[in-house]
Amino acid sequence: MTQRTSIHWSAAAPAVLALLAITAAGGFTGCDTETEAPNFANPLDPALGADLPVPDSLSVAVGDHTVRLAWRLPPGEAADEYAVFRRRIDADTPEPERLLDRIPDRAYTDRGVRSGRVYAYRVAAGAGGRFGPRTEEIEARPGLFTISIAGNDEVTRDREVFVAYAVPGAEAVRLSEEPDRFTEPWRAATGQASWMLSPGDGLKTLYARFRLEDASETLPVFDTIRLDTRAVIESFSFDGSRVRAPGEVIRFRMVTGEPHGQARVTVGGVFASVPLFDDGSAGDATAGDGIYERDLTIPPGASVENEAARGSFVDLAGNTATEVSAPLLLTVRRLPLPVALLPPEVADPPDAPSATLRWSYSSESAFQAYRIYRAESAPVDSTSELAGSVTRALTLDFEDSGVTEGRRYHYRVYVQDHFGRESGSNAVEALIPNLRPPKPVTLRAPNAVSTSRIALDWTESAERDFRVYRLYRNTTGAVADDDPLLVEIDDRTTTSWDDAGLRENTRYYYRVYVVDQGGLTARSNEVEARTRNEAPAAVTLHAATAIDSTAATLSWSESQAHDFAFYRLYRDEIPTVTTGSTRAVELDQRTFTSFRDTELESGKRYYYRVFVVDEGDDAKATGSNTITLETP
Repeated sequence: MTQRTSIHWSAAAPAVLALLAITAAGGFTGCDTETEAPNFANPLDPALGADLPVPDSLSVAVGDHTVRLAWRLPPGEAADEYAVFRRRIDADTPEPERLLDRIPDRAYTDRGVRSGRVYAYRVAAGAGGRFGPRTEEIEARPGLFTISIAGNDEVTRDREVFVAYAVPGAEAVRLSEEPDRFTEPWRAATGQASWMLSPGDGLKTLYARFRLEDASETLPVFDTIRLDTRAVIESFSFDGSRVRAPGEVIRFRMVTGEPHGQARVTVGGVFASVPLFDDGSAGDATAGDGIYERDLTIPPGASVENEAARGSFVDLAGNTATEVSAPLLLTVRRLPLPVALLPPEVADPPDAPSATLRWSYSSESAFQAYRIYRAESAPVDSTSELAGSVTRALTLDFEDSGVTEGRRYHYRVYVQDHFGRESGSNAVEALIPNLRPPKPVTLRAPNAVSTSRIALDWTESAERDFRVYRLYRNTTGAVADDDPLLVEIDDRTTTSWDDAGLRENTRYYYRVYVVDQGGLTARSNEVEARTRNEAPAAVTLHAATAIDSTAATLSWSESQAHDFAFYRLYRDEIPTVTTGSTRAVELDQRTFTSFRDTELESGKRYYYRVFVVDEGDDAKATGSNTITLETP
């Protein structure tokens, strides 16, 4: 085996050189028969690449903790890689130059520097693993360079803005709205410059590059500002009816698409230039979404007829939008006087469940209707369920028959006028006791029967206080609620059940009980059905015993059929024994499993089979094996 060793190092490594020289003097032992001496040539030694070109046009751009280098080669020259060297030169003891990187490109970004320090860079071109002479040093001082547009304002309505900056050592500046394209000429760095923003509202980004006194340039720095030259009210409205009353809360809403502006509403005789908000308070749903809202209470004594609600808006940049009026004109009128509601009267059986309400007379000149609202929990108001309405002012009662037993109801009567305004009475409550059992449902005859299942269905219960269906079953009839419970169904519309896992050839009886919320029950009619019959299992007929010239004893295993009816023993003089053969005996006891046949003749051969017969109108029989015997 041959050991080959190639060693490369930096020019600033004399200790390593000495160590390798000692090692070389001692020699290297090969693994086999051949040993190659190590190569101590330094690829970064300019003497080894004296024929290689020197990069020119070396330039530097600085930024925060960043130095960017770029260079070219003389015309007609070529290289396949470049070595970048750096040293710090502003320390008390300057750093020795060291290799930063070997790269294939003609640009390099050094992010391993610190702002405020001074560094010197050189570059060498390389080819075939050798590097030639290095460039002259170029200095770079990275730093944090910033600009601010319009005094760091977020928005402006003027296209011409002033850009402020404080860049030590800057002698010229260039501005552009494109980060990699600066076409404007250099201008003297005086600490402030003006710029005309590109047309069109929206976010603008302005970039700046500075040329420093040492002829280096900075990387682009930027600041942003939003150009806003116009304000628009997209929509303005208020909620609810156009006819309102003093003391009511009315919500105004203005959509502008611009947050941080000033929105106001004015309604002559009601509100005078009242601010709307976009901070998530006072009725505003979401802060900072450009939608200004506010819940305002109509002042006592306010009274206007068809007055316009006007909205105004000034945006953050100072643009004033054209005033907009809400689509509806606002009318503020006094509410009708409320009536007094008396305690309800609850109906007793046999009358249907109901609550009768009575109230005082309304003398409202613009009377429209009494509107009765109910709720199953307090409070009850005009957003609750409408139980009914009465349009005659002299009709002062209402029977609510839409109630359910076992529930408590809260009521209020609202007087409504022709303008749609209404006032609510005091609230009363009524408990509807559960005194009436539910009406029974009708259980239909089973519509699908198999050997192991019976499908049932019934009519739907119409009880308002329905709670559950309970299906009971037995095998004897007269089904009651102490029989086995098959299922409990709490969905009123589920009116069927598939009773599976049943025993074949068995009669079953069923009833459905309806249970209401108070626990009262009603039972349906009773239906019955018999599962379809399967043939019983065969028994085993044993060999005959005690055979003489005129008799023999036959015996078999006991049948396990639950619907056993009887055994039938058949005899024939041919091997094929069927139920058409001679019947020797019929036994209706399951435990009678033997028989002495005394009707035989001597010197004859007989064949036997025993059939198990089950119960039912469609009784089935299953035959055993066949045995044979001969009388002597």
